Amino acid sequence: MIKNRIKIYPKIIIMGPQGSGKGTQAELIAKKLSVPKIATGEIYRENIRRKTKLGAMAARIINKGNLMPNEITNGIMTKELKKPDAKKGYLVDGYPRNIEQAECLEKIAMPNFVIFLGARMPIIIQRISKRRECGNCKAIYHLINRPPKKSEICDKCGNELVQREDDKSAAIKRRLQIFQTQTKPLIARYKKMGIFHSYDGEKPILFVQKQIFRDLKKEELI
Repeated sequence: MIKNRIKIYPKIIIMGPQGSGKGTQAELIAKKLSVPKIATGEIYRENIRRKTKLGAMAARIINKGNLMPNEITNGIMTKELKKPDAKKGYLVDGYPRNIEQAECLEKIAMPNFVIFLGARMPIIIQRISKRRECGNCKAIYHLINRPPKKSEICDKCGNELVQREDDKSAAIKRRLQIFQTQTKPLIARYKKMGIFHSYDGEKPILFVQKQIFRDLKKEELI
């Protein structure tokens, strides 16, 4: 007699330096697995757009390339991960950024698959410097890899595209420095847990996507 197998829900972290392709892959994977994509950067930028009290704080901190305080980010993620739609899996993008945040996530909902996307510094800078965002609907474009049909105009709503403050030179350098000192040490943690999977973020999007889905299937998470 074959016993019913216990369903393992995908609880995924996607990490890597800015410009490595995290956002693009996160959208594709979350859609494929039908799990919520929870991106701390998007949450903060939405608050900035709405001019909330949290948004005002985020604008001061994030636009300089710094991280929001752990207690605030952990509180937001705790709330998001306890929502009903996250009970059957999740994908988090931009979290955790350091050991304290990793420990918080493990207490809420232990991750079981970590995606790391790597890319060389020149590629990262080239990608980020050419990235644009719609000032209205927040759609993301790249002037070389994914340009709008009309120069500097959003395909979706016709609004003007802008360069985010945290995509400018000084903020880029600060964020990469933080990644090296605070986020990169998480690699050893997840390798020890046996859930770390590394991919070349410089490869074509669909090529990387197929590799990720292959490994998710091996782990019976898809």
